[in-house]
Amino acid sequence: MKQLHVFSTAGFTPVFIQLLRRFNCYNSCEIIQLRRDSYLGKVAILDEQGGERAGGAPNLYAYDKVVVHFLSPTVCEWIVRHPKVSFTWVLYGADLYSNPLVPVSFLLPASADFEKKNPIEFLRRTAYKVLKSKDWNAALLQVGTLLTSSKAEYDQVKSMINIPNARWGKFYYGKALIDYAAVETRSSRDGPLKMMLGNNATSSLNHADFLLSQPDNPNQVQWHIPLSYGSTRYSSWLQAQVGHRKDVVLHLEHRPFDAYTEWLSGLHGAVFHNIRPQGLANLHSLVMMGKAVFLHEKNSLRDHYVQSGLFLPCTKDFMALKPQVALAQPWSGNKIALQSFWNIEDCMANYQEHFS
Repeated sequence: MKQLHVFSTAGFTPVFIQLLRRFNCYNSCEIIQLRRDSYLGKVAILDEQGGERAGGAPNLYAYDKVVVHFLSPTVCEWIVRHPKVSFTWVLYGADLYSNPLVPVSFLLPASADFEKKNPIEFLRRTAYKVLKSKDWNAALLQVGTLLTSSKAEYDQVKSMINIPNARWGKFYYGKALIDYAAVETRSSRDGPLKMMLGNNATSSLNHADFLLSQPDNPNQVQWHIPLSYGSTRYSSWLQAQVGHRKDVVLHLEHRPFDAYTEWLSGLHGAVFHNIRPQGLANLHSLVMMGKAVFLHEKNSLRDHYVQSGLFLPCTKDFMALKPQVALAQPWSGNKIALQSFWNIEDCMANYQEHFS
């Protein structure tokens, strides 16, 4: 079966290609990237190596299957020129949850106030509504399959946008399975707890909202906030909001992968105060390391994880459970529970079902 895989960002492309090869799915796949050099600029069509694709834009009708890995406005414009193509959408996250055309907010009050006062975001939302809405809505009608990591997220997406023809399929890239499989924990029971709050500089992680509910006591808890990736405007705003706190440690410098995993292994756990699914590679990695993980009670994936046997308490319960975090005892069974539905064999089955 001849397949075309369309990416708009290179984020998961390397691990996707690696696992396509490992699971014997690669030979039937062509991988391209669509990039636009400016908001209304020329679209570049790149091959797997990042060079300009020979022959320019491929004919979508020449493929048995078209798979979109990030449903950007640029991809939508291209897809709707081929109205008879029913495509598979691998939900990336930002293509839906950060899309101005999706009228659902996952921001808590402090983060919402930041976005409300953000002139760049206002212009972006206006431009999307004027220039992008027609193609976006038309492309959604061509989605034949929506791939997400859980049925719970598929149901949430269906409630947010009009994709009447989309059936569900299970898929996850498997990046954390490859990256963190051999990492061991090295956190200490002595001194204050070292907790990661969120995993990047995006407003949907609701950092400030969570810290407003926490006492500033650095002798008990240190909140480590990675800000080297994401929105520089949000990063600057958040630094102004919480930089005065003695219990906050801001991480502004990018860490190479090995250094980042070493840093993660030294934490006691993490709090993800986001309502939208986000940071799953980090979440899974921390679970595999045996760390304490807290999720927002309204996060749609929390019920899925809890029903699957994981102990993932709500972020609002952090203070009550804080004495147990250093011991990590309630979280000790999470790795086995996660591996019951998130493992290399399951990942291979998903790849082979959808891409062989």
